[in-house]
Amino acid sequence: MRTSAALRRPESGVRVTEAGIGGVGLGTAPTARADSSPAGRARLEAVVARAVERGIEWIDTAGIYGLGTTERAIGAALAGIDSREWPAVATKCGLRWDAGAERAVAVGAAEVLRGQALRSCESLGASRLDLLLLHRPPEDGTPLEAAWTVLAELAAEGIATCVGLSGCTAGEIARCHAERPVDAVQAPLSLVRRETIAGVVASCRARGIPAIAHGALETGLLRAPGGALPAAADRRRRSPLFGAPERVEALVAGLDAIARDVRCTPAELAVAWPLTVPGVVAVAAGASEPAQVDGWASAGRVGLDEAARDAIDALVAAQGAHR
Repeated sequence: MRTSAALRRPESGVRVTEAGIGGVGLGTAPTARADSSPAGRARLEAVVARAVERGIEWIDTAGIYGLGTTERAIGAALAGIDSREWPAVATKCGLRWDAGAERAVAVGAAEVLRGQALRSCESLGASRLDLLLLHRPPEDGTPLEAAWTVLAELAAEGIATCVGLSGCTAGEIARCHAERPVDAVQAPLSLVRRETIAGVVASCRARGIPAIAHGALETGLLRAPGGALPAAADRRRRSPLFGAPERVEALVAGLDAIARDVRCTPAELAVAWPLTVPGVVAVAAGASEPAQVDGWASAGRVGLDEAARDAIDALVAAQGAHR
């Protein structure tokens, strides 16, 4: 069984100290709707293998992704990798699929959270979870503090090395932190998604809580210019880049020009930017194919000086794409 990253990896750089998470990681949300066929699992395993090969030190996932398929594929991929190269894994609990409503429902019942955490250990082949996040505040009537207490118990029992929150507000962070220190908070953050989560990042900084960003590529919209625009039902329509879809090409074309000056790819630029935000120690970038990992794998080594950051800010403001 794979041991916790915290037990065998030295600290290097700024990270969620005990969980071993920092810098650029692989986000597996793009596989959340992937099928569970052998081909689908093989593709995800190949993505994980490529990420490890490129030096990615942590992976972000969740028990709800692929209804468990994603964690199992990650576990299978890691089982075939030299243990000295194992990345840390951050996963989430607290969502349960409601087939009748055809959506994931946030739950906080102790037996559900505990059962999901144990299943994640089994699926990932881990003796303990490096970082376990509450996916969203409960909507089943369970008080947030009660759900948070369950995660605190899982940490005390050694089932999770670190525990944290995802999809929460600044006020919710404060409430949980008062009960038991929050080890990390995950929030959406990108070049165009700033103001809406500024309070969350500020709340983290005020309490010394490391922030982990996700959505830096806006589900692939900031990866490269051109290509078909998402259909009306596509979840990418929730990006701040819509509803004026023409912003996508204009913004990415501008980022491409800045990237050339910085000597990186547009995807690397987009992934590197959240790490310039004070308090953000890690960012997860998604990939649904191994080749996509190559587009941003070196983002942690991209240095964005003041001139580059100013150019990005001016471009985003000119497109009116931020929120």
